[in-house]
Amino acid sequence: MDYNKKIKQRIIISAVYAILGIAITISANIFGDKVNGGYLYSLGCAFTISGAALLVKFIRIKRSPELMRKFEVSARDERNIMIADKARVYAFGAYSIGAATAIIICSIFYMQREALIVALNLCALVLLYVLFSIILHKKY
Repeated sequence: MDYNKKIKQRIIISAVYAILGIAITISANIFGDKVNGGYLYSLGCAFTISGAALLVKFIRIKRSPELMRKFEVSARDERNIMIADKARVYAFGAYSIGAATAIIICSIFYMQREALIVALNLCALVLLYVLFSIILHKKY
């Protein structure tokens, strides 16, 4: 596997996150963020900071042969791959349980709009899981 190509892809993705964050922050400032209670401004700042931090990290890895070697070793390490896979599985499970609990609690307190939003979010996540599962089964 070409790790230079992988690092270039991650640099591009990080730059897109940072640019998206800047765009969200600017639009929240221009159009006002009173409708969402200031959440868009916070979301934009979070995207900008995380995108910039990842961008700096991957540029440093690309420029340093020693860091590139460490990246290659960690990317090939079976233990790291297993930990990443388990973390995704646990995150998916925890989010699903949390969302289901939120739907039940919102329904009990007659917060139907909020329950619907969380339910649709959970359905979209499960739909994405099924879609990617089908695609990956065909690919591998």
